[in-house]
Amino acid sequence: MAIPVLSKAARRACDHVRRSGCGIYDERPEPCRAFHCLWLRGAVGAAIESRPDALGVMFDQCTLRGSGELITVAYELWNGAFAAPEARSAIEAVAASLSPAALALSHYDRSWSELHVER
Repeated sequence: MAIPVLSKAARRACDHVRRSGCGIYDERPEPCRAFHCLWLRGAVGAAIESRPDALGVMFDQCTLRGSGELITVAYELWNGAFAAPEARSAIEAVAASLSPAALALSHYDRSWSELHVER
């Protein structure tokens, strides 16, 4: 999501994301405080290893303007996070739980791809 107070554009990684989590967590603005990714909502498991700052991947859902389609997105929080075995396993598990089984992948380099899982 866009966070104007941080000059953060929508669909872009935040400049304050660190491997240890949010670099401005104690001072984060209200839009950040109100945001709850799928891990916080309990939708991708509660294991500490699945936490975005541990996994390097944050899962979220959003509704597309116009079509109203609900999509699930995996955001790569640092370069190379998607390649880690733990992240890959989580990504495949989330994709397999979707109907249809497709997960949008937002890569750290700002490119996009999609993962389709055969059932």
